[in-house]
Amino acid sequence: MTHIFSLFIGPKSPKIKKPITRTVFISAFIHFCFCLLSFKSQQTNRNVPTQNHHPIQLIPSFTRTHKINKQRVSSITMTMVTRSASRSLLLPRTAPERVAELFDEKLFKQPLPNEDCPICYLRLPIEGVQNTHQSCCGKMLCDGCVRAHSVAAADTERYKCVFCRTEAPSSDEEHIERMKKRVEANDAQAMFNLGTYYILGMNGLRQDHWMTLELYHESAKLGNKNAHFALSLCYQTGRTVEKDTRKETYHLQLGAMGGDVCARYNLGCNEDNAGNMDRAFKHWMISANDGYDVSMKAVQEGYEIGFVTKDDYAKTIRAYYNSIAEMKSDDRDRAAAACLSKAE
Repeated sequence: MTHIFSLFIGPKSPKIKKPITRTVFISAFIHFCFCLLSFKSQQTNRNVPTQNHHPIQLIPSFTRTHKINKQRVSSITMTMVTRSASRSLLLPRTAPERVAELFDEKLFKQPLPNEDCPICYLRLPIEGVQNTHQSCCGKMLCDGCVRAHSVAAADTERYKCVFCRTEAPSSDEEHIERMKKRVEANDAQAMFNLGTYYILGMNGLRQDHWMTLELYHESAKLGNKNAHFALSLCYQTGRTVEKDTRKETYHLQLGAMGGDVCARYNLGCNEDNAGNMDRAFKHWMISANDGYDVSMKAVQEGYEIGFVTKDDYAKTIRAYYNSIAEMKSDDRDRAAAACLSKAE
């Protein structure tokens, strides 16, 4: 650098002893120009803010776009977001909408069918009145097996449990004691049955609505679908508790997701009354798939007036008859006929 600047200082510099040739002067001048340009470039870069301090942040190109609606997110586009506003991507939808979407996916999902009867290994009927809960072992048996055993067994075996062979209770007090033991063992169906005894005042128990609600709620917490439906009726009618439409709908939804066809049908009726026909027929088709005849009639009416498509109607009616076939047996038909004759 001293040699370069000496070209402009002149012959006063004592370090320059030889005369400068033309070639040396030109090369030195070119080198000086490059150094000057480099120096100005560094000064300019110091005045420009770096990328870390820039107020705009560029989202990388591998992100995906979204649509702000109730459909599933497809992709998120490359966009720019100010750091002062947010450091994250824009949400595809609001949180309540996403929660409602996820809940509807679960609500309108076909529930699992009932478990099989441990005696005949056929699917248990969808209506609880066609099944019997054994207070001795806690098993749920179909009425067909219970009646067939009582008719065909010997006199000494006729009144024993079909499953565990325990003697039937000889009095209401003994039956209630067994039921209370099942309740202590966290038997959800026993809680529901005992609560029903309290609300009706049967089997030697006096009416106690508060005990009924307590037992129903405990049974519902354990996932009993019958208890959810019973609670929905309580909040609907206001018989045992103050009317509450929101709690009624809440227990109907949980009962329907648990596989209770009556709760599902009532949900469809509520949607029908609110004018949500699409949601109403979705509920009725789901319960018709499980073999519920009342819902099947509603779906048929919907097909006739144009609310249900031909394909949906065909799928529903096939599933309906398949469910009926899975639950049908001669013993169950005889038990149903005997029950009707007693009622008459």
